[in-house]
Amino acid sequence: GTFKLSETDPLKKKCEFDFLYEFGSKFRTKELFAFAKNYFEKKFNLSCPDFTDESTTFDNGFFNGSIDLFFQQDGKFYIVDWKTNKLASIKHYSESALPCAMADSRYYLQYMIYTIALFKYLRERLPAPAGDEALYNSCFGGVRYIFLRGTYEKGHGIFSDRLSYDDLKK
Repeated sequence: GTFKLSETDPLKKKCEFDFLYEFGSKFRTKELFAFAKNYFEKKFNLSCPDFTDESTTFDNGFFNGSIDLFFQQDGKFYIVDWKTNKLASIKHYSESALPCAMADSRYYLQYMIYTIALFKYLRERLPAPAGDEALYNSCFGGVRYIFLRGTYEKGHGIFSDRLSYDDLKK
């Protein structure tokens, strides 16, 4: 359905949500980047540019960032990230073309990290008697990347996705 963010209960949204979460497993950026790129290419049937730095190894540490907005609508939580990218023409802001803009800027990796951060936050605050997968599937609605320069045309400027729980775990 449709709704207006301005009409969302202020108690059900959080702007500029800063996060810091610890990871305890050693990983290489090459593996993280390869997973993210492969996921996005398969889901949207396109080719993503390669990452330039794939050689870093992390062994214990933290991820940090700031989610522009998350809100709750109809019992589900959504992430919103505002983008001001200037694309070539209005047709590049269409629903079918936005995955290319997302791939070019590698925003898919960003929203995967945001999804994990928000899920960790919600897991600490919401009851999950049936486990993490049930909690995720019942409370997470997905991400919306809003390309502001394209929203003046109906049906343009909004990219949507939702990771499956299995992909979130990976």
